[in-house]
Amino acid sequence: MLRRSIISIAGGVTLGAALPAHSQATVKKVWRIGVLSESLPQLNVLKTLKALDYEEGRNLVIDYKFARGRPELLDGLAAELLAAKPDLLIAPLNTEAAALKRATSSIPIMMLWITAPVELGLVASMARPGGNLTGTTTNPIEMAGKMVQLLRETIPRSSRIVILNDPSYPGMTLYLKSSEQAASAMGIQFEGLAVRTLADLDMAFAALKRNPPDGIMVSMTGVILGNVQLIIEFTALHKLPALYSIKRPVMIGGLMSLSPDFGEMGKRQIAMIDKLLKGAKPSEMPIEQPTNFELAINMKTARAMGLTIPPAVMLQATELIE
Repeated sequence: MLRRSIISIAGGVTLGAALPAHSQATVKKVWRIGVLSESLPQLNVLKTLKALDYEEGRNLVIDYKFARGRPELLDGLAAELLAAKPDLLIAPLNTEAAALKRATSSIPIMMLWITAPVELGLVASMARPGGNLTGTTTNPIEMAGKMVQLLRETIPRSSRIVILNDPSYPGMTLYLKSSEQAASAMGIQFEGLAVRTLADLDMAFAALKRNPPDGIMVSMTGVILGNVQLIIEFTALHKLPALYSIKRPVMIGGLMSLSPDFGEMGKRQIAMIDKLLKGAKPSEMPIEQPTNFELAINMKTARAMGLTIPPAVMLQATELIE
């Protein structure tokens, strides 16, 4: 959630001889933030800005452009945001960050849940981004291997794991490679099922029914992110253990998730936004990485699947949902 400190510029202003000499005009800055999103219809993190005295309708305007799952619209929507002359732009994920970078090299861009920003050429380095982008990252590439390991620990008999993913998502090939390497080292067959559209999701479901894997990894981007409820219902019906890359699906019936502590990340994101609005240079603000990770398990879902979570996995859990 984004919070901004308001700077009130108050000073004596001569308005004319007709006004008393002591009259003053107080000019308050109204901040304008532009948000570009492909798959998220809202950002809860923005609601916390009020704690830093940023309030919509008083000193804050938020322009939100939502592509409704259509990445081809992002460049046009980015141009619309720039036309409003924002003080700051916000990119939730990689695709939006790339679109905003193409659109401007001068307006500060705050990235929220980015993966592999150096490898993708979004910034020069984590310590000194060097351009007009900074922000926070989500799961590092090596976490993909950890997710494979976690599924293996949860289902010790695992011999085949499938990942639902959008291969066109920037950085996804790096995660797929890391997952495949980890699976190979464990003697597990690893397979990716591409989901770029709803039709792809239907085909993925058909493939999973024909040849059920021992476990599923779900990469929460694009169409997958926007239609996760369908995946939760499908995996529950067919008793397929699924591990998600964010916690929200587990709160609504998904089995497990391994993700950064997004509550902690939100506080750091708001602090960074506040600094950017106050004039900090993104080129000199290090990209911040998550330090705490959460393993959430929905025990009700596990019981419905007839799945016993091994004690070693239970010990790693940070949240058990009943």
